[in-house]
Parts: sequence; C-alpha cells; structure tokens
Amino acid sequence: MSGEPLDPVELVPVTDETGQFTILVPSDMKFADGKATVERITYRGKVIFICRSAVYEGD
Repeated sequence: MSGEPLDPVELVPVTDETGQFTILVPSDMKFADGKATVERITYRGKVIFICRSAVYEGD
C-alpha cells in the first residue's frame, strides 16, 4: 500500500475574510453564496476546522 488515494481529489484553498485561516476544500464543493463559514474549535487538545456552508455535489 502506497498511501496514495485511489481517486485523487483536487483541493482548492479557501481563506477567511480576516486572512488568518486557510483550509483546503475539494474543488467539486459548491458554495451557495460564494462564502464558507469556517469554525475553529479545539477538541481534546487538537485544533479542528469545520466548514458549515459547503454543499457537496458528488456523483
């Protein structure tokens, strides 16, 4: 096993309006208003980013 994904996904950087945080989202994700709401939380000592306004339109 090489660790490479079977179907690689193109990732696009999305930066918040403050310019402080950038996350990578799959290029096939669609945003209703062109904006993503990204929340930064800490869970069990790890920083986690949650994107709530992206709608996945897969196969």
